[in-house]
Amino acid sequence: MGTGPSPEAITAFHEAGHAVTAIVLGIQLDAEGITVNPKEKDLRGKTTFNVPNGFAFFAMPHPKMRRLATVLCAGPLVEQWVTQRDAEGEGRDISLLYIIVSLLTRCSMDDVDENPRCQKLIDRHVKKAADILNREHKAVHALALELVKRKTLTGTEATEIIQSALTVNTI
Repeated sequence: MGTGPSPEAITAFHEAGHAVTAIVLGIQLDAEGITVNPKEKDLRGKTTFNVPNGFAFFAMPHPKMRRLATVLCAGPLVEQWVTQRDAEGEGRDISLLYIIVSLLTRCSMDDVDENPRCQKLIDRHVKKAADILNREHKAVHALALELVKRKTLTGTEATEIIQSALTVNTI
């Protein structure tokens, strides 16, 4: 009999970390919202944000890209805190983070791991995400519990849960 959190609960906390960080940084959740039951077979959970898709993503203003980089760091961080081990579901988050860092620093994707400037930028986003998550842990917890219960929340529902639990209303 396992004593740790269920895979669904881990996914709920991971996605709640993304969502809370996004709201605190002024990135709206998309109408599709947040789920621990995604249609895509290779995903355990999914949070959708109001950011451009496809090639338009690469034309996003740098400040919005920086905020999105912090949001991407949040899910794996929460997952690590909940499980006390490295996050299993961080592959897609880290790939997107590396794309953003590569675009912001103009270094190649192959160099992100070894480039000190890239690593400094990643460290800064991880720290910023950790600061937000530490401060707003009650909002992460409230959203994750509701997500475990309901499986899927619209962007509006998730935002209302987050807003009601924020330490300081940032919206």
